[in-house]
Amino acid sequence: MAESNDTNVVATRYLLGTLSEEEAAHLEEGFFADDVTFERLEVAEEELVDAYVRNSLSPTDLEQFKKRLLTTPRIVERIHFASALANKVSNPTSLEQKSPAKVVERQPNTARWWESLFGRKLSFAACIALIVVCGLALLTGWIRLRHESEQLAGERAAIQKQKQELNRQADEERVRTELPSNVNGPDRNQNDNQQRVSRQERRGSVVGTMVALNLMPGLQRSAGAKSELRLSPQTSAAQLILMLESIDYKSYEANVENDDGRLVFQKHGLQVNAASELTLQIPAPVLRPGDYTVTVRGRTPAGGFEDVADYRFRVMMMK
Repeated sequence: MAESNDTNVVATRYLLGTLSEEEAAHLEEGFFADDVTFERLEVAEEELVDAYVRNSLSPTDLEQFKKRLLTTPRIVERIHFASALANKVSNPTSLEQKSPAKVVERQPNTARWWESLFGRKLSFAACIALIVVCGLALLTGWIRLRHESEQLAGERAAIQKQKQELNRQADEERVRTELPSNVNGPDRNQNDNQQRVSRQERRGSVVGTMVALNLMPGLQRSAGAKSELRLSPQTSAAQLILMLESIDYKSYEANVENDDGRLVFQKHGLQVNAASELTLQIPAPVLRPGDYTVTVRGRTPAGGFEDVADYRFRVMMMK
């Protein structure tokens, strides 16, 4: 009950114009959003009109009433109605002394902005309509943006697919360029295999200061099965061409040990060439006459190494 009385007092002060600008703005916001606030303003307005007709307003409130409310034709009509009703139940003479008609003639024909523009609850309906229109505009924009995003994603997927196809074609072309032996079909491959075997049967030959030797994996340890690498005092390096039976790793390492099992040379990061071979270049000073074993290991995706093949050869010194 106390809260209701306080609300009625605030509504009366608002109608008389004695609220601060902040309080008036807060109450107007409630007027547009809440029917209860609107009804309380109606009640406060009726009470002010009744008090004016009965001449029960304080001098201060009477002055504010004349200044704020008698400028509104609607309030004047309500005063006429209340005065006529009061004349039926009281002394008409006393009421004529406070006839509002004479006062109305001195008042300008103005109205509150929200009454003249929308009229009571019409302003609230207009706000709702504005919100709906804005919401529809935002929804339409969002749908259009989503449609454009889907189109862009489709175009990107098509470009990515085209790029993959071009990369595949480039890889195929590169393979054809690096492996010309495949152009002439199975007969050419068979001849290459025969040539590879025949190279293994040769002894190391000196080319300038470089000695080259082709090795096949899995040779026996018997003396008759070992390939010979012949070095001279002028030889600066030995080049071992290690042929692989399969290519399962991206990179390899090679360890060269003498017949006593001592590591004399090691090389990491070896890559397979187009003929499925590894090329290992060893400085001649580290090689002494005797038997050697080359162990090739491949690097796994996890970063470790796995044994791939072993190669045997013998170093001979030439005068």
